[in-house]
Amino acid sequence: MDLFWLEYHDLPEGVGFGLHTPKHFLTLAVCALVSVLLCLWFQKLSWKKQEKALKVLPLLMLAGNLLRDVYLLIVGYMSIAYLPLHLCSSSIFAYLLYAFLPEEIPEKVKQKEHLTEPDGSEKQKARCHRLSAFRTALGEVSFVLLMPGSVTALIFPDWTAYPLFNFMCLHSFFWHTLIACYPMLLLISGRIHPTIKHLWYPFLYLAIITPPIALFDYKEDCNYLFVHWPVQGTPLESLCNLMGSYWRVGYAALVFVVILVIYLVIELARFLVRSLKKAAGQR
Repeated sequence: MDLFWLEYHDLPEGVGFGLHTPKHFLTLAVCALVSVLLCLWFQKLSWKKQEKALKVLPLLMLAGNLLRDVYLLIVGYMSIAYLPLHLCSSSIFAYLLYAFLPEEIPEKVKQKEHLTEPDGSEKQKARCHRLSAFRTALGEVSFVLLMPGSVTALIFPDWTAYPLFNFMCLHSFFWHTLIACYPMLLLISGRIHPTIKHLWYPFLYLAIITPPIALFDYKEDCNYLFVHWPVQGTPLESLCNLMGSYWRVGYAALVFVVILVIYLVIELARFLVRSLKKAAGQR
């Protein structure tokens, strides 16, 4: 408990859990178990209760972020480095937007759970349809971009100097786990159906948020989105060692490859499922 409430600058040297150590892998296993349990719980809920859960979870993520900021203010270490400008932090606002936009309920769900559409004019219904389409696109971006970003943060955490039993460390692991798990809930409940035809979705999202954040990094000497300098112990450091000052080109290529691979895996899984169904129907 002597180290639990200490911020990084007040910690003695050598107390961190270390990158890719047994402690780190054990914590990742716990995070994976929490994710599985959350998905199993979510699947058991009705569609209406799932919608409520999808609103509560990003509010909890936001509350967790604010709780961390209050803690940093109390210990005197709140700074410009803790603004919500990282990809993981931006996820909260993307999830909040997704959660509170209108949703078009699939017909089979309506019939199964006896749900009805709210009354409204044709103009209101058309607007609802457009917002619902935007909501679905945002959900897909969450799955192919924001979720991999959070998983990467868990695999290559930049908070390894903390001991595991420390507020900032536990907060970071649990918070990133929730962020990574949210898009999975959208997928398993059938709310999103990612397709490679929408490959441009995540790149449009990045094209919108990256330039202003990169400019802010340059002006304030910060490293949001990790575009100012490569983080030690991550693949970005290896890219910098390999490509020198052109490491950002490699960074962009790596992001593209990761997103493309995710889409290809989804398409392969979809193809296999269709093939199995077709084979079963021919028997």
